[in-house]
Amino acid sequence: MRREQVLKLCLNHRLSHDIAFLPKGDTGRSFQWYAADFSEGEVHQEHFAVLFKTEDIAKDFLDAAIAAQDSLSENSIYAQADSPGQVSSASTGKFII
Repeated sequence: MRREQVLKLCLNHRLSHDIAFLPKGDTGRSFQWYAADFSEGEVHQEHFAVLFKTEDIAKDFLDAAIAAQDSLSENSIYAQADSPGQVSSASTGKFII
């Protein structure tokens, strides 16, 4: 999701240690990952992808996403993955990248 006022990209889904940000293509400017999407009121796995203007911006995104994952403790409600089809009673964690 892109924030309209500041034009910054943010991950608007629960972040967990299970999410793997994988390169998409050969350019080094894009990544893909799968995460649980709650936007339609029903939980389902969604495929996300992002393409950046430069490799440096892409690297900054990846570094920020990994740093956010590393900051999660194993006992955090945001680090615990829900079973497929279940919504946790905890609110979603939002990390601005």
